[in-house]
Amino acid sequence: MRNRRRIGQSLRFMVAIKLVAIGAFLTMMGLVFIVQNTTIKRLNDDIVAREEHLKSLEEEVRIKRAWLARLQNPEWLRRRIAEMGLDLQEVKAEQIVRAYGMPLASGSRVARAGEEAVARP
Repeated sequence: MRNRRRIGQSLRFMVAIKLVAIGAFLTMMGLVFIVQNTTIKRLNDDIVAREEHLKSLEEEVRIKRAWLARLQNPEWLRRRIAEMGLDLQEVKAEQIVRAYGMPLASGSRVARAGEEAVARP
């Protein structure tokens, strides 16, 4: 009889340990689920924000390309020069100075190229 009581107590103790282990396991699964869902939501929000930023940058690039195309359009430049009343003339080939492979140690390349062109006979 005494042996039965001991076996019954140990069985109840094992059942209690199993229930605690199962409860802890389910609690940990719930916490992992919450953490993963929070991480997924945060990443989704980050993706949406980056896509909006990308769209705004694409729009900005489109506007700047249009402006660059306008600035490179000779007809528009001539019209603009006439509107502003500037007395500009076309650049002659001998006025163009090309600077290749010059170091950038002091001053700008264009200024030094102009100085060298003037210094040459």
